Amino acid sequence: MIRKNNEMFKAVIDAGEREKLELSRNLHDQVIPLIAISKLQVESFDYPESDESEEYKKELTGILAQSISEIRGICHSNSPILFKDLGLKKSLQNFFKQMASVDQAPIIDFQFEDAIQISDENGLSVYRILLELFNNSLKYARCKNIRINCHLNSKKEILIHYADDGIGTDLFKPGHGTLSIKSRVTLLEGEIQYKSKSNEGFQCMIKLPSKLLI
Repeated sequence: MIRKNNEMFKAVIDAGEREKLELSRNLHDQVIPLIAISKLQVESFDYPESDESEEYKKELTGILAQSISEIRGICHSNSPILFKDLGLKKSLQNFFKQMASVDQAPIIDFQFEDAIQISDENGLSVYRILLELFNNSLKYARCKNIRINCHLNSKKEILIHYADDGIGTDLFKPGHGTLSIKSRVTLLEGEIQYKSKSNEGFQCMIKLPSKLLI
């Protein structure tokens, strides 16, 4: 039964990855070029000379530039191709760097031990786990700081500690996002614990087996 459940989880996750890759390609190849052309047209358009029109032009080009940046961020987070060139650590670093440039984004303290080397497939699962935790913090926590620490313990097990300083809750109820995280951790044969309290933020502790290391 456990094996069948794991096979079902994996099939669902694989289907989701294919959909995300297709979405990423469509956004990158079709939507970004259209917005980029619109931005160039706005920049080259001759407005009547006035402080008001100049401010409007600046505001509009800023919105378009931000739209391009955020869509590229979506492509970045959705595309597993990154792992072939960058690996897990750099892919996460690039994503969090992009997110840090978004207005009112929380400050991200990201620590990742270089000794953590795992396969692309398993690395992608860890990537998705951290992005799901990050997205949950953005949606619900109203936090100002996020801390992520990935390191090895004395048994060479992979420890991931994620924490935000958001509003927290005394009644933690797993939702779709946390269930997805749990499924991925289960497939990696790991363990996961959540800790949250009202006005004291949210924490997630994940332990993954040493056999994932390569």
